[in-house]
Amino acid sequence: MSDDDGTSGGASVGAPGVATGREPNAPTGSPGRAGPGSDPAEAPAAVRTRHAADAARIVVALAVLALLLGVGIAFPEGSRSTTVDLVRLFDHLPRIVLQVLVGGLQILAVAAPLVLVGVLVARRSWEPLATAAGAATAAAVVVAALGRALDDYVPKVVLDRQEAGSWVAGAAFPSAAYLAGAAAVTVVVGSVLGARWRRALWWLVAVFALSRVVTATQVPINAGIALCLGVIVASGVLLAVGRASVPLSTAAVIDLLERHGIPARLRRVEGGHRRSEVLEGTDAAGEPLFAKVFDTDDRDRAFLLRSWQRLRVRGIDDRVRLRGARAGAERAALATVLAGRSGVRTPDVLAVVTGGPELAVLVQRPLAGRRLCDVDPAGVTDAALTDLWEQVGRLQRRGIAHRWLDATHVLLDDDGRVGVSDFRWAETDADERQLAADVATLLASTALIVGPARAVDAAVMALGAEAVAATAPLLQPLALSPTVRATAKEQPTLLADVRDEVARRAGVEGVELARLARVGSREVFALLGLVLVAYLVISLASNASDIGQAIGDAEWGRIPLLVAIMFLGQFLGAVTLQGSTPADLPLARTTQLMLAQGFLNRFTPANAGGMALRARFLQRRGEDLTSAAASVGLTSLASGAVQVVFIVGFGLWAGRSGGLPHLSMPSSTTVLVVVLVVLIAAGVVFFTAWGRRLVLERVREMGRSLLRTLSEIAHSPARITQLFGGAALSKLTLILMFSQSCRALGIDVSFPQLGILYMGANTVASAAPTPGGVGAIEAALVAALVGVDVPTATALSAVLLFRVVSYWLPVPFGWWALGDLRRADLV
Repeated sequence: MSDDDGTSGGASVGAPGVATGREPNAPTGSPGRAGPGSDPAEAPAAVRTRHAADAARIVVALAVLALLLGVGIAFPEGSRSTTVDLVRLFDHLPRIVLQVLVGGLQILAVAAPLVLVGVLVARRSWEPLATAAGAATAAAVVVAALGRALDDYVPKVVLDRQEAGSWVAGAAFPSAAYLAGAAAVTVVVGSVLGARWRRALWWLVAVFALSRVVTATQVPINAGIALCLGVIVASGVLLAVGRASVPLSTAAVIDLLERHGIPARLRRVEGGHRRSEVLEGTDAAGEPLFAKVFDTDDRDRAFLLRSWQRLRVRGIDDRVRLRGARAGAERAALATVLAGRSGVRTPDVLAVVTGGPELAVLVQRPLAGRRLCDVDPAGVTDAALTDLWEQVGRLQRRGIAHRWLDATHVLLDDDGRVGVSDFRWAETDADERQLAADVATLLASTALIVGPARAVDAAVMALGAEAVAATAPLLQPLALSPTVRATAKEQPTLLADVRDEVARRAGVEGVELARLARVGSREVFALLGLVLVAYLVISLASNASDIGQAIGDAEWGRIPLLVAIMFLGQFLGAVTLQGSTPADLPLARTTQLMLAQGFLNRFTPANAGGMALRARFLQRRGEDLTSAAASVGLTSLASGAVQVVFIVGFGLWAGRSGGLPHLSMPSSTTVLVVVLVVLIAAGVVFFTAWGRRLVLERVREMGRSLLRTLSEIAHSPARITQLFGGAALSKLTLILMFSQSCRALGIDVSFPQLGILYMGANTVASAAPTPGGVGAIEAALVAALVGVDVPTATALSAVLLFRVVSYWLPVPFGWWALGDLRRADLV
């Protein structure tokens, strides 16, 4: 087997096995050989082709470019301040270190193009060299022409640093134009030199860009824009002029097979799989042949499709491999042979022949029969379905995942025998989820033909109810093949019906779907939280000396008061939980519980760990799970209600005392947009089956539990007072700690104004799913203080002191409390 570049030629002959490619019925008529006869030494003439990868690269680069421009336009001051923070951060480095870093980078930037030109000249790759030079020049000119617009994002301190001298040129080299040219060259020559060179070149470009950013001689947004423009220009050039590649004509393929000792008469099969070149015909003895062509365009399409699947779906297509033509053909042949030897009925693999690094042909004996999706449902017998699933079982035991196992790749002959084709996507060392996805895809595909009941019955008969039930969580669109996913849209209830049938046969109440979406709201918010944390770290580092001076001048006598208020907040949290349940909870142990839940919340987002611990504690005290969950929900409800009351109350208090000079009501347009969004969301929930099932039913169930628990404690005024009074006082302790932290740093802002600033920042930061809102709440509090004219270093110092005492100081106490509760078997 070759490496992923597929750079060697030759032929490899396989053993009988499963065929790759699409095996349609042999058409009537005699296949003919088009084109001239061939001399074994004669190579097919090159033609210019356009690749799907270039178009996809332009789309991705345009999306990234739009994002960068949007950030720059929406937050120009934030872009500049981040760059200034980087400058301040690296000002702490010794001057000699900066000189060596910048100078060494410039030497590398001069040497790299010379080495690359030498390699291309040695390989006599004149055309890629000329194309790369033209694309690099065009990209550099475009970026240079946009230089004035890009300079709008460059702070003066960065422009001043670019004027400094260096070993080779000014500190501004390599410039944004150079970065664009380097990206363009990498796009053009990467496919010519192979995967290893391509990876090395992209790493080099990334090092250039990152080094210019961290040495504060390039604005991050400008570096990203330059790289995107370089990719767009180079990909556009390649789409315009094309690339030289081996032709895929019928004559060329026949020529190639003859040169490897396989004389054949072939003709192209129209409608081949995803536009790949597929040919069929006969060999010299009149026996049927089937040839599947693998080339770079085919490889690029496959890689793009799998990469897109990996971006959308987690845990199934995580191992995306970019294989060359020969490596892809040999991989398909290997999977075919292994499947055949496992007892699966498949075509025989005759050979894999190659015509250089960009062309390989997989030659097979085709299977007789029609695709299962083209067979009348009445002609699909139970015996055929059982035979199919028994063959799938053999694949599963051998660890082979077909990865496109649907009715388009299952063949049924006139004798009722079933075969499996097209293993070009197969994994021979598949994991459990990939194997399960095969079963789920075939279940859905056969259900479309014979109905859910017959499809599930056949699978259970061959694989067993337990094995089929284990794959049911993947009966959802993201786990299925594109063809099944598209067809299933015409029957919206199909997948739910199949899941219900599987649950019935397995004797379980229902099927909980696996979470497959890789990018959702949680991941987006987590990324935003990470960005906020990075921004906070950079701000702290860049203002380290000012922060140190501010902390040195702080009133340390206020620290004991801060610690006392922190412990008081834990006690009040215990009082709130006592008021949320009709059961009698011991105050000491409940206070321990609040410390323990704070420890868990340091590692779980959205306070999930603490909520689960409180529910467990209540269950151990004799409450059922529903009541325990309702009690925990009541504490959250009380906290939310107090949050709203405090925002309104502190807002009115601060406004009456003249403490909110910059407060203004939102515009009517903003209000209208918010109302429209709320109405649309409500419409999705109330007027769609999906919304009613996933949202309303859960809300009703939780609401009934909350009302039942609330009605039980409503008869006790003490419980109501504990619930809402404890929540109010607990939140007030946080405002007091924030106020005392600001006073310790000499911040002269009124208490009501600090209260509304804290409540506003806390509300905004609560949307972040990071544990305890880390990063988000710090950034929001700093921004709030800076907004009332507090110096940045002082604001950072006050927020740092507040978070250390309120968030991090309870951690060791919470760890001890959790351990003690566990030893007492209370959680």
